[in-house]
Amino acid sequence: MNTKEAKKLLRKAKDNARLGNGGGKLVTSLRKQGLSEDEIGIRVGRKTCTITLEDVLNQWELQDGRCDDSNVVIDASLLFSKRNPWAPSIDRVDNKIGYEPGNIRIVLSLWNTARGETPIGVWKNKLKQFSF
Repeated sequence: MNTKEAKKLLRKAKDNARLGNGGGKLVTSLRKQGLSEDEIGIRVGRKTCTITLEDVLNQWELQDGRCDDSNVVIDASLLFSKRNPWAPSIDRVDNKIGYEPGNIRIVLSLWNTARGETPIGVWKNKLKQFSF
């Protein structure tokens, strides 16, 4: 993963943290209703994001550029294609916590979407049923 790709991945994590579970349209709608940023944050499930570019690159190296769920080698350049299920995605290990050092892993986007809010232990046990 090069620096440009890592910056894009970090920006996506920051956007996800800011938009929470509601996405951009919900945030815009709540702003139009006159809610404060704190009230919006509570409604959409905003998370903190304190990871840095270095944290992203370190995690990539730690995982040897492979998806933490499937062990598939990830093509980081796919970050620049729209909504690609094979692009890398930063997943929070503990969904109650934000994007914090020690609480992130890199997976294929399709796995991050599929996992949703499933606790990591339950998710890993389910994945054992597949042969990767």
